[in-house]
Amino acid sequence: MNNISDIPVAESGAVIEKRLGFMIRRYLSKPTKSLAQKVVKQLEDLLRHPDCIGYPDDRCGYKKMLQQWRAMT
Repeated sequence: MNNISDIPVAESGAVIEKRLGFMIRRYLSKPTKSLAQKVVKQLEDLLRHPDCIGYPDDRCGYKKMLQQWRAMT
């Protein structure tokens, strides 16, 4: 399993994006380090997902978000 296409995809990128949005809204209402770590995980999953690979503008934004969220953990 050295190729990104070898990674099994259990859910769509849209599902990951929705979960990410939900977690960010939860963090804004009650910020915790644990929740910030979950946001980081969702961003990492999204960046690895094949649905996101072909969209360089989206990837750039998600990478910037990932840097910011990692700084908060």
